[in-house]
Amino acid sequence: MFSRRNLYFKFSLLMAVIILVIAIGLYVQYVYSRSMAQDSAKKIADLSALAKKNEIEGWLAGKTKVIHDAGNMLALVQGQESQFLTYLKVVLKNNPEFSSLYFGSVDNRMLNASGWQPPPGFDLRRRPWYVVALVQNKLVITEAFLNASRDDVIVTIAKPVYAADGTLLGVVGGDVSVRTVVQMVQATKEPTEFAFLMDGNRKFLAQTEQGGERPIDPVEDSTAMNQDIQMLLDMGRTDSAGVFPYRMNGRNGVVAFQPLSGTNW
Repeated sequence: MFSRRNLYFKFSLLMAVIILVIAIGLYVQYVYSRSMAQDSAKKIADLSALAKKNEIEGWLAGKTKVIHDAGNMLALVQGQESQFLTYLKVVLKNNPEFSSLYFGSVDNRMLNASGWQPPPGFDLRRRPWYVVALVQNKLVITEAFLNASRDDVIVTIAKPVYAADGTLLGVVGGDVSVRTVVQMVQATKEPTEFAFLMDGNRKFLAQTEQGGERPIDPVEDSTAMNQDIQMLLDMGRTDSAGVFPYRMNGRNGVVAFQPLSGTNW
């Protein structure tokens, strides 16, 4: 009788040990699988953000080349303003995303392919595009802003222009719509993916449209946005090239940030 009880006890103990080992193995496998899934999600999110970054930067490169080329042409035809203005008009016609191409000289004269001329007393040399380009002494992309008619969001691309002897001639610039960039961001079709573009001033330029919701106003202050969006903005300012786990709309996920070269986006 004692032997049977002892045997039963040993069998029960053995079964308990086996169950414990199996449970530990399953738990370890679960933790490992979850870790692998999280790592995979981070890589996918980072690659998606990188792909979107490359797409937008490629578009920006085409627009900055227009301004680079205009600056080079101006240096070549120095003193032949009518010839340069004709060149600007042709370039503007062939680049419809630009609403205007212009040159502001050091003596406050403007050549504008769109035909607009500043009113008396208007000092071009105090405009942000002119000042920033000179201060940084390179091609610059300004902050995004609403155009005068308030029907489009634009940026100004500007570059200082120098004569062969190093004399400053002025600044050449162009106003270009970011509508194409907005469409790039909104084009994200994966139902589990949410893309957004923000600038360094905590303002959204674009977001993926989901569920028929209205896109965020590109110049809307972030204080009017919900808590999730504000958290994302704060995370992006903390680390503009980071990848973080994040829970949004009741679902666990990953958020990845990629900075765009030449901008504060």
